[in-house]
Amino acid sequence: MSMMPNIQLGFWDVVASSGVTALLSGILLFVFRGPVSAFLSRASTHGYDKRLTEFKSLLSTAATEREKISSYLLEGKQGRDAVLNAKRLEAAEILYGELERVDRLFSGTVVSVQVLNVDYIRKDASAEDAQKIQDILEKIHNLREKMDKSIPPSMVLPELYLDQDINRLFRTYQSILHHSSLVLSTLGLQKEAERYFNFAGLREEVKALYPSAKDGFDKFGDNFAYRLLPKIKADLLNKLREVAGFEGQDAEDHQAAMAAITRSQNTPETLRRLRDGGVSEQFFVHSENLPE
Repeated sequence: MSMMPNIQLGFWDVVASSGVTALLSGILLFVFRGPVSAFLSRASTHGYDKRLTEFKSLLSTAATEREKISSYLLEGKQGRDAVLNAKRLEAAEILYGELERVDRLFSGTVVSVQVLNVDYIRKDASAEDAQKIQDILEKIHNLREKMDKSIPPSMVLPELYLDQDINRLFRTYQSILHHSSLVLSTLGLQKEAERYFNFAGLREEVKALYPSAKDGFDKFGDNFAYRLLPKIKADLLNKLREVAGFEGQDAEDHQAAMAAITRSQNTPETLRRLRDGGVSEQFFVHSENLPE
């Protein structure tokens, strides 16, 4: 049986031992307080500087990305604007080409419907005379062919890229021209024509565009729509000029449009052809109501 030393520590021994340990610890901390403090300070400063550097780098990267995004958006907008302007010019070119085409196609019918007393032919002429006049007009103007050719090419670009006012002006102008051909090609039907065609609808379409036209229609009847053609064309050319970046000149455009329509219509020549074709004087309007 081994003999173990019987160690018994009293209360004061424990206190003495703890005191020695605390004393030694305090001495060590006092001796090394400088290096430890410096170490902790360096560690803290190093961590802060590192995080500050990382944060500054992050801000710099974010600023760079913002500049890239702004530049990209600006370039994108400029690119989109350039494409949009190109499309608008293309659309304006299409619409102007169609405007000139329908002018050439219907210029003669516009004159004929103004110089002929359409109301008298419809209501008071004999059926034989009315049909004879329509046959003469068909021969002179090739009415069926004109109606076949009146269908416009695709107008998708003008509808998409040009202002609503421009498209309304063009549609009204086109409607008036089509109306002239429709009136002439239905003279043989006389009163019956009104059962199948809404001729009065043209008045409302024009008055919606030009409310002041009401007085003109009250005075001249449906023929007033044809008198408005130079005005409508001038307004349309003025707006197309704005699309191209030029300032409009209403007076000049109106004079140019009037001169162009007068040249294309050639009223005396149309009158001669109608008379030579066999239309008697009783079916013409009075001279004061002829187109100027």
